[in-house]
Amino acid sequence: MHRFDDLDEHSWEDFQPDPSQPVPTERMLEPIERHVGRPPVKRSWPRWVAAASVLILVGLAGLRFWRPAEKKQALAKTPVSVEKPTIAVRQTLINSASETKTFSLPDGSKTRLARGSSLSFDSGLAGARREIVLTGEASFTVARDKSRPFTVHAEHLAVTVLGTVFGIDDTHSGYTTVVLYSGRVVVKKEPGTHGGFADVYLEPGQELQVNRGDGSVRMSTIAGTAAEKAPAPVPRQLMSFTRQPLTEIFNELHNAYHITISYDSVALKNIDFTGTFNSGKESLESFLTTLCELNELQLKKTDKGFSVEPKQP
Repeated sequence: MHRFDDLDEHSWEDFQPDPSQPVPTERMLEPIERHVGRPPVKRSWPRWVAAASVLILVGLAGLRFWRPAEKKQALAKTPVSVEKPTIAVRQTLINSASETKTFSLPDGSKTRLARGSSLSFDSGLAGARREIVLTGEASFTVARDKSRPFTVHAEHLAVTVLGTVFGIDDTHSGYTTVVLYSGRVVVKKEPGTHGGFADVYLEPGQELQVNRGDGSVRMSTIAGTAAEKAPAPVPRQLMSFTRQPLTEIFNELHNAYHITISYDSVALKNIDFTGTFNSGKESLESFLTTLCELNELQLKKTDKGFSVEPKQP
C-alpha cells in the first residue's frame, strides 16, 4: 500500500478506486463539493410543479386587479345620503278682502290684518329671531317664546316683544302708530333712517306716534274702543291650579281670554280650587259652571262676559 506523500502527479491520474472500499454517499459528496468550490448538482423539478407555480402567480395577479374593481363596484351601489342645505323661503300674507281678516302665523301667533295690508316673513318663522315685515296696518297676539323675540318691522321702526298683544299702523303718510293692549314692547328706530329717537317702552293702554319726517314721538292713552282692534287671544290650552283662590283663577282667565268676569271678592275670599282647565276638551263657560257648582255659586252671562254670585237660598 502506497503512502499519500509518495504519489506523484502521474500516480494520481492513474489512480483507480478500490472496489472493496465503500463509496461515499451523496450526502457526504455535497459538503465536500462545496468545500472545494464546485457548485452543487442542480436538480430538475417535475414539469407539473412548474406549471402549477405559473398558474398560482397568474391567479394572484388577477386577484390583485379584481379586488379593487369589486370594491369600486360595491361603493357605486351603496347610496350616499347628502343633506341638502335648508333654504329659507319667503312667505307673504296679503289681505285683499274688503274687511279686516285674522290669520294664524306658523309659530302660533295671530294677526288681524287690515284690508290692503300685507306681511312677509321666512317660512315657518324659523331661526333665532321671529322677523316680520309689515306694510299697512295689523295687530298681533304673539305666542310666547322667551328664546326667540318677535319683531315687526314697519316703515322707519321696529317693535320687539316676547309675548303680548299690540298693533301697528303705518298707513298714514306722515307717521306710524304703535298701540299696546297687553304685555310690554320696545319700539326702536330702524338703522339708517332719517331722524331718530331713543328706545321707547310701552305699557298696556299706551299709544305711540312716531313722526317719520323728523323722528319725534308722541305718547297718549288709547280709547276704550281701540281694544276692539286686538286679535283673538292665544291662551294656554291646559291650565292647572293647585289650591288656588277663585279670585286669582278668574283674573288669569280674564287675562288669557280678554273676557270680563265680575265677582264679589269678599264672598269668594276663602274659596280655592285644585284641578285643570283644558280648552281643547271643554268651553270656558262649561269650566266656569263647574267651578260655581262645586262652591255653591251661580254663573250668569252678561254683555261683556260672566258674572259670579253666591246662590240665593
